[in-house]
Amino acid sequence: MGRPKYEASDWGLGWLAMLLGAISLYLYLTSHPRRRRRNLPPAGASDSGRLKPEGYFGWKILLEFKTVCDNYILLESELEILRHLALVCDLYLIALIDNDTEEELIRSACEAAGLLAAGLQPCKILFCSTTKGKEAIGRQLAPSIYLDSDLSVIEYLAPHLPHLCCLDSSLSSEGPPS
Repeated sequence: MGRPKYEASDWGLGWLAMLLGAISLYLYLTSHPRRRRRNLPPAGASDSGRLKPEGYFGWKILLEFKTVCDNYILLESELEILRHLALVCDLYLIALIDNDTEEELIRSACEAAGLLAAGLQPCKILFCSTTKGKEAIGRQLAPSIYLDSDLSVIEYLAPHLPHLCCLDSSLSSEGPPS
């Protein structure tokens, strides 16, 4: 037996199917924009301990308010970096509060420190009343970097977020207390 002979007319539907497939692929690739991936450094890697400004432009950063304030006043040592992050990043602040008075104190502290003028949007100052609320907000926002002082929240979010940092607000810049 030999090879079957194909006529040119036998390929009519095959060419039509390939043409429709190519058009469908083209429309799919052009109509569904791909998510831009951020090139984050691998966990644990550092570039001499400093981030280059062009390296984190546009990152979504979620930061716990308690770690950068003292009695509802933003720490002077933290203001420069917070203003810079508000300018170049998608910065969110999260605060664990008990009542509406605390919410107003935090909002006024951010305004007095110039964070709103630097680019922090008022709707990106987030509030919750439980640690479960912080966990839910952290998971829903899916930030590039999440900074918090509550180890239980960090442990909960570890499987879900790429970069987490547990901050200890009791340590000074000099090192651990003696």
